Amino acid sequence: MLDSSTYTRYIAAGSPYTPAIVLIRLAADAAECVRCRVAENPLAPLEILRLLLNDKSSEVRASLSENISLPNELLAELAFDDSADVRYTLAENANTPEHLLIQLCADENPYVSERAKHTRLRIQAISMPRPGGDILTRKVDKRQVG
Repeated sequence: MLDSSTYTRYIAAGSPYTPAIVLIRLAADAAECVRCRVAENPLAPLEILRLLLNDKSSEVRASLSENISLPNELLAELAFDDSADVRYTLAENANTPEHLLIQLCADENPYVSERAKHTRLRIQAISMPRPGGDILTRKVDKRQVG
């Protein structure tokens, strides 16, 4: 359970209305959950995200991989992170660029490599056309119903 002060900082860290100057302070917060929330904030300025890339907490660095605004160059750095947990989180994310997922498929950690392979298969399954068309656009033969 977060105390009210930590909770308030946590909410501010994820808000699209929090000014960059405040996010800079929150990126250095003592509470890991607050720094994680800043890392996930899609409106956090790039210089803040670069700072969090070197955070001592692997949870914070893993949270960066969930940020849809994180540039590919920073995602690539996460793919080489010392923490298998960070690489695993990146490998699990369907928004990770294909070239990074391919790289993670060859990761030395078997959990990371299997997760990357699974994510690639999931993406391929979603993007494959289904026989007979999409259920929402397929015409139904009235003789088959009821």
